[in-house]
This record gives sequence, C-alpha cells and structure tokens, in this order.
Amino acid sequence: MINEGYDPSKYEERVLQVLKEGRETDDHPWGYTTPSRVAERFNLPRQRINEAINQLEAAGWVEQVEENDSPIRGLYVFVEDPRDK
Repeated sequence: MINEGYDPSKYEERVLQVLKEGRETDDHPWGYTTPSRVAERFNLPRQRINEAINQLEAAGWVEQVEENDSPIRGLYVFVEDPRDK
C-alpha cells in the first residue's frame, strides 16, 4: 500500500530522482536502480542510500525486484510517487 502522506528525506529524493530518470522517453527502461548507483551518482555514503531505500520501501514507493518469488539482492524498482498525481 502506498503511503500518500509520506515526506521523503533529501537522501530519499536522490533515490527517487535516479528511479525516475528516463521515464519521459521510450528508448530505454527506467525505474530500476541499485544503492551503489545512487551513491556513486551523488557521491553519498552507500549506507545512507540503503537507509533511504528501506524507508521508501516501507512507504510503498519502491519495491525490491523479485525473480521466481525470490528477491534480487540490491535491485529496486519504482512503484509510485503519489505527489506526481
């Protein structure tokens, strides 16, 4: 369930920024990222990004990607940002 009243932190906003990149174009998939990708992109500590992703996951804004009902470690997908409605 999406927590529509959730207010993302500055680190969470960075994660969302990376997840949303490319959604206005049809030439490549968008909405997927890893903590390392976000940390490297913004030169931030990976631990902070992991914490941000965990909070976004708890809010229902992102999910861990699964294959055959098993989570793929470190790969996350954008679900929804209710502020975009």
